[in-house]
Amino acid sequence: MKEGIIVLGMHRSGTSALTGILNLLGADLGGYLQIPDENHNPKGLWENIDFMLFNEAVFASCNSSWDDIRPLPDKWWLGHDAASARKSLRRLILRHFGSSALWAVKDPRICLLLPLWVNALQELDINHRFVMIFRHPLEVASSLERRDRFHPEKSALMWLRHTIRSIRRTGDEPCVSMLFDELISDPVAVARRVTKACYLDIDDNNEKLWQEIGEFVAPELRHHDARGESFSPLGRFADLCQRAWSIFQRLPDGSVSETETAALDRELRVIEQSLDPMLIAHIEDIERRPTPVMRFEDGLDNWNQDVAHESGQLTERSATVHQNQNSLPIEQDTRNCKFETLFQNWSRGATRAFRALRGLSRDQ
Repeated sequence: MKEGIIVLGMHRSGTSALTGILNLLGADLGGYLQIPDENHNPKGLWENIDFMLFNEAVFASCNSSWDDIRPLPDKWWLGHDAASARKSLRRLILRHFGSSALWAVKDPRICLLLPLWVNALQELDINHRFVMIFRHPLEVASSLERRDRFHPEKSALMWLRHTIRSIRRTGDEPCVSMLFDELISDPVAVARRVTKACYLDIDDNNEKLWQEIGEFVAPELRHHDARGESFSPLGRFADLCQRAWSIFQRLPDGSVSETETAALDRELRVIEQSLDPMLIAHIEDIERRPTPVMRFEDGLDNWNQDVAHESGQLTERSATVHQNQNSLPIEQDTRNCKFETLFQNWSRGATRAFRALRGLSRDQ
């Protein structure tokens, strides 16, 4: 277990594509990888399920979750539960990568659990590096709204927390930073930078490898380009997101000072301390609101339940058919009429929106 790479980045920021490149560069990702999501990550998630479940368990032990807008308890990584978690994490790392010369782990949740991960890596005395990727907060918010129906303000707060905490809590750890824009526009240059920063033994003249990397990251993976757009959709967090993004864009060339990131961290803590229950309830309420598709599916489920109930009753009544043959035609006609009425009522409700749209199109 010579070298480990930990990929850090906010959800929907290119961590999957970056980890896929590390895999092409020879990094072992362990077993039990999540299957690709054709709608949101067609190139693969490259996320080890064991480590994802471990991180979720740590959140649960703190009465939290990966998308909780509340901060984790103060000094959560110093308690007895954290010591037990570090032991479990060490075992996981050894089980998956004990014989690997180069390995990598990617899970955006690690951004919020860095104290635990850093301590575990240090206790194992593993040579490791952090590779961080940053994406425009508006693009992240747009992607999360499309995938998870998150409110932009929630996504903005999550983006601030994941990015600022990643920078602050890696401290003096060896790191290399990059932007999502760079990854999309020139994946080969990003791969070469990672190779150099992580001292990977890669033949610079391996044109087949560089071509494969170049073809792996396709420009069409980007569904939203927020360059030049207003940050106002991010609500009360727009100003801090804008200032943070202007700083993060300078991270790859190493021109960001500790003073700048410390100031961002202080502002984030003030925001976290001032989060009022009304805002939390508001965002949770918005996320619970059903979409038209959800309402359609609910109607379909109800109809299926009604059909099953009617079919069950019909089966029970069939037992009496042999006792009273004369009643069968009347009974069957009644059942068919009831079933037809049930279907027509559901059909009118399920297709009301579509019929309305068709009427509008005719009017136009």
